[in-house]
Amino acid sequence: MKVAGSPAKTPPVVRYQGIDYVVDKYKALVCGPAMLPYWPFAYAAALLGVAGFDPDIEASFTVDGLEYTITSFCGSPTVKVTGYSRGVGGLATISPVVRYQGIDYAVQSVGIGALEGFPARSLTVGVDVEAHAFQGSAVRALRLTEGVTGIAEGAFGSCAKLSDVTFPNTLKQVGENAFGSCTFSAGGSVLEPTAENLSGHRFVGNKSCLEAYVPSVGTMFSLSGIRYVVLSNQGEMTAGVIGLEMPSRTLTVPESAPYLGFNWSVTTVCPGAFYGNPYLTEIDLGMVKTVGSRAFSNCCSLRTLTMSHVETLGECCFSNCCSLKSLDLQPLKAIGPGSFSQCSGLRQVSFGDTLEIVGAGAFSKTTFYGQNGKPVPKTADSLRGHSFEGSGGKLRLVAA
Repeated sequence: MKVAGSPAKTPPVVRYQGIDYVVDKYKALVCGPAMLPYWPFAYAAALLGVAGFDPDIEASFTVDGLEYTITSFCGSPTVKVTGYSRGVGGLATISPVVRYQGIDYAVQSVGIGALEGFPARSLTVGVDVEAHAFQGSAVRALRLTEGVTGIAEGAFGSCAKLSDVTFPNTLKQVGENAFGSCTFSAGGSVLEPTAENLSGHRFVGNKSCLEAYVPSVGTMFSLSGIRYVVLSNQGEMTAGVIGLEMPSRTLTVPESAPYLGFNWSVTTVCPGAFYGNPYLTEIDLGMVKTVGSRAFSNCCSLRTLTMSHVETLGECCFSNCCSLKSLDLQPLKAIGPGSFSQCSGLRQVSFGDTLEIVGAGAFSKTTFYGQNGKPVPKTADSLRGHSFEGSGGKLRLVAA
């Protein structure tokens, strides 16, 4: 084994896990190889570049009943799953990173035939799976998480109890007979088990026949920080926005949201979704057609509102949004009762030619005036196609 010399300006002592190590190129040369079984020293030296240690890459350790074998140590430590012990229970998870003795190892894959006959009934896997890795295992529910790109030949062969399998969107390759005699289908038609057909989908069933799962109406899911609910799963697959996972100043609603292999058209902001949100300052509703009652009521920080495709506003959906100053309502057909009530900061409002309904109190605390200086009735016929500007709750008609 060759051991490299010390680089310039190497500190003489390094503390690692409460132990002081002498960093000296001569001591590294003399003591380094003898100390290789003592991992903290080898790791500290490798981090500093003191010595070109090359530990035994076949060394193994066990965490939560899974055996890992080191494939690389210097630089970024990596391992591969190579076996299991009797300590494995009915629920198992193989994550992309495993920590052992204070060191984080990147898990490259589940090795060839590594977990044959694996006893866990519920299994979550976050790394690629090599050939015959889970051959004949007892798994019933299998979830392959985002980041998994490949499932090699026979990886889950003879897994006769499989009844629930979820594939990630990142899946790129599925080997021959990766799922043995399992048959995948969608809408009654058998699917060839390719990455293109399986990726992103969940399949459920029994007796080796797994059908693509379609989430039921009311199913909730999250994507890119936005929370959704399934509104329709027949014909057009639609979803509505129900909130945010974390506080945010901005909200940009996408045209669609991919979930379990389907692209859900985002058509609605559901009633009360952001009621009283104190953080939102800017909103773009994208392709949303309907905003439910009180969806953004009492969002007092909201200043910018873009709703290029909204056709219907529910009752009080933007009431008491006192920081709103400009409204482009040209796509709207129906403005519900109290939609913009108590919006005292309004300075500019534009109505489109498609306006059909203006509910009672939709613009309470705001008065529209014609060019003759007289109040304009707050009806669709009077407001349609016009723009108004002003301040202090008094907006005047802008000449065409």
